[in-house]
Amino acid sequence: MSDRLCLPRVLPGLHLGCRGQLAVVGVHGPGRHPAAFLGKPVADRGDNGRMAAHDGREASRGPRPSRCREAGRGAGRPPRGRTRLLAMAARLASNKNGRGSVRYVVLGNSVAGIAAAEAIRRHDPEGKIDVVSDEKAFGYSRAMLPLYIAGKKTKRDTVFAPRDFYSSRRIRLHQGQTAESVDVLTQQVRLGNGKRLPYDRLLVATGSASRTLDVPGKELQGVFLLRRMTDAEAIKRHLRSCRGPVVIVGGGLVGVKTLEAMAGKKKEVHLVISSDRILSQMLDRTASDFFLRAFERHGLHVHLQTDVTAFHGRERLEGVALSDGTRLSCDLAVVGKGVTPNIGCVRDTGVALNQGVRVDTRMATNVPSIFAAGDVAEPVDVLQQRNLPSTIWPSATEGGRIAGLNMAGVPATFSGALRMNSVEILGVRAISAGVWEGGEQLTLLRPDRPLYRKLIHADGRLDGFLLLGDVRCAGVLTSLVKTRAEVSVQALAKDRDRGFSYRPRLYALGGSIQTGECGGMRN
Repeated sequence: MSDRLCLPRVLPGLHLGCRGQLAVVGVHGPGRHPAAFLGKPVADRGDNGRMAAHDGREASRGPRPSRCREAGRGAGRPPRGRTRLLAMAARLASNKNGRGSVRYVVLGNSVAGIAAAEAIRRHDPEGKIDVVSDEKAFGYSRAMLPLYIAGKKTKRDTVFAPRDFYSSRRIRLHQGQTAESVDVLTQQVRLGNGKRLPYDRLLVATGSASRTLDVPGKELQGVFLLRRMTDAEAIKRHLRSCRGPVVIVGGGLVGVKTLEAMAGKKKEVHLVISSDRILSQMLDRTASDFFLRAFERHGLHVHLQTDVTAFHGRERLEGVALSDGTRLSCDLAVVGKGVTPNIGCVRDTGVALNQGVRVDTRMATNVPSIFAAGDVAEPVDVLQQRNLPSTIWPSATEGGRIAGLNMAGVPATFSGALRMNSVEILGVRAISAGVWEGGEQLTLLRPDRPLYRKLIHADGRLDGFLLLGDVRCAGVLTSLVKTRAEVSVQALAKDRDRGFSYRPRLYALGGSIQTGECGGMRN
């Protein structure tokens, strides 16, 4: 492996300044294996190529009493509650103790945390980096778990940060440890084994966890979630003795990619979906119907607008009951019903939360020295201009990189989150970005090919698109949406049926963003 980890740089970033304190906690990012995006590594450097000397000093383990008293003189009554916590954390962030190296803690060991650790080490050769992972594996791609189950990828193929990535960069990896809590006053992370890690700068990249299906029988042998490598390994072991049908619960990326994996193993598969389409977060009904027809050709069964009400069996799974009264016999069920951000370690710390952790354009939280990236973070959405979850691989990669740069004292900004996904199932490929409803719609539909294009134009700009079959020009269209470049309906409509032959003109307007199968393991 080369000395520099080659993570995908999919989204452009401008450079902005930030100095604080850091700890990298964990990264669970969505999406495609980095090998799909490999190119030349990006070397982002500040004016001096690395952080200034004073950034290499550590903050003390806690505020000195004399400094606390001095800070309170002449200021009236000290702030109380959360305001007091934030004020004390700010004073700690500005303290200098001359220890000579910055202590970085990263909570999470997926793509966001690893991208951050890589950026930190590149610009701070002397800092101490601790990465905390609640798994015993090295950094791997969750999006490749269905391919691992299908036998198309080995366990080694899924790994993008092997052992020597950590050793060559002097990164201390704490495997199989959870971050239980963060103390913003003493700037320490308490781990599940009772150990405390002091930090000067902290990154929360703890990712997200699969939602369980709260119905009778969910604890039966043969009912699985699919979020971790251990989940995939357990499913593979169960398949050795599985002779009956398989039920997949949920029509998101996890569900449909697992369905494809089971189809490849010649299993009878039933897909149970609550909504009226598959991949409802990225497809409209028309695009969904293309995939449903492909499923039908492969003998796969889809139950739309239906829920699982119970799993049946004694100790092992024997069948499922559906909301329409149907009962299906099965030996294996895989549940993919969405995820929830892992924010437990920063609850009641003063860190601003929605569903996840709110961050600004530097990927910094409202608490000094604490940053967040990956599934757990909520950056500002380009179109809606508010903090929203962005659980896709490119956002996790770029967000982690931007956080790492700012933690190391190198000015950088995140250009904003954009909802986008790309997927290929049973030979049919689709990409969508932004919104695909409302506005002025330009569509092209050829059901026999398959070919479907849908562009959403509003107020002189492209707000979103959906491409199925022929996905040429997706990078240019994504850039037009993300940069908010002005483009006319006439320019978008010109030669639409000839595969976007107007690409050079649109490229001149908005540039291009690299796209790939970037959807994450989020539902």
